Amino acid sequence: MDAESQIPDYGRATTLTARHPRLIKAFQYLGAAIVFGALALVAAKFGYNIWQRAQVMKARHANREAFVNVLQTADIDAATDPDGVVLRLTNGSWIAIRYVAGNNLPQAVARDSGGNWFESDRSFGYALASYRLWQEPRAKAKATNDPIWSEEGFLSVGLNRQLDAIEQSTDLGQARQKLRELGFVEFKP
Repeated sequence: MDAESQIPDYGRATTLTARHPRLIKAFQYLGAAIVFGALALVAAKFGYNIWQRAQVMKARHANREAFVNVLQTADIDAATDPDGVVLRLTNGSWIAIRYVAGNNLPQAVARDSGGNWFESDRSFGYALASYRLWQEPRAKAKATNDPIWSEEGFLSVGLNRQLDAIEQSTDLGQARQKLRELGFVEFKP
């Protein structure tokens, strides 16, 4: 063989599909399979998200029903444990908040002394429990004019200022409005 016959002829059709026409169909089927596979993955993800959202709503509804049953008890202090709080207004009214943050599903349900119900899916962490735990030492420090107690320091931590503003409300309507500002919405049990 001479050297000239070993050089490929680029003037002729040398592509793989030109030499093998059946490959065109194979590539078309492969492309269609990739597109349909991608669409199937998107549809599966969308369906899973809908299913997951339904499960979250179902759990939220079950939590709310359980909270309603617990907050209808006579002992509202026990009903809010361990992560909730009872906010006592200056006029004798109160707002009891029960909170749970399990399964990445934070939920708080509140009931006031007027019989209104509120709920929130805001994550409060341990802010409500912390406020509750500091209520007694704070009252003692105020009563004895304890020089070590810093009211401004207490109010600067987390949600303490907003929770204190609810307790300092002169009527239940004003307290409800401040509760709404914390992310609570009213509902009927």
